Amino acid sequence: ATTSMILKACSWLTKTPLTYLHFKYQHELILAAFRTERHLRHMPSHPTGTCRPCNICNSPDHILHTFIKCPLAQITWLRIKLTIQEVTHTCYNLDPTQIFFGLPKKPLLPLKQAKWITSLIASANYVLAHIYYKRTYPFPISYLSEQLLKAYHEVKTFHHSNPSLNFSNTAAQIIAGTHPSSNDQTYELYMKRWAHLT
Repeated sequence: ATTSMILKACSWLTKTPLTYLHFKYQHELILAAFRTERHLRHMPSHPTGTCRPCNICNSPDHILHTFIKCPLAQITWLRIKLTIQEVTHTCYNLDPTQIFFGLPKKPLLPLKQAKWITSLIASANYVLAHIYYKRTYPFPISYLSEQLLKAYHEVKTFHHSNPSLNFSNTAAQIIAGTHPSSNDQTYELYMKRWAHLT
């Protein structure tokens, strides 16, 4: 990433109504400062002193895997994408640049919609980072649903007065994974891998 892109992403993030706790991990992703196993293994509190694989699918640990390629991340971004489409009534697709930098894609959406999307992306990255550091095994998919729904409601409170955003029950069901549109092949792939691991 270029310096100007990093500065733009950091500046844009401060324009959202999120607290530091919510955008902390997004900020680390923008600055390429997120601590993975490669860094954590050097700490005295690390249980093994070696890089542990992904606790969800047992793949080699890597930041791109944690936030993009892991089946858990794929489920998360599928739900986020479908929620954005439901709330904004636009055909919206996420790419890795948006996920890591939180910048809305061009052509720009209305300012308030763009801020809401950045807030939701940052909140989803917070959930994924929290799960990464928690390293719960076996991992209950219900925890992801619970945390994403909580993040959705927190972000919603910042933007509830915006008439261009449709905060329907359907959107809440999509992000919680209880709506049929949020359970597609990515979810099936996750369940197959999970059945193999447990």
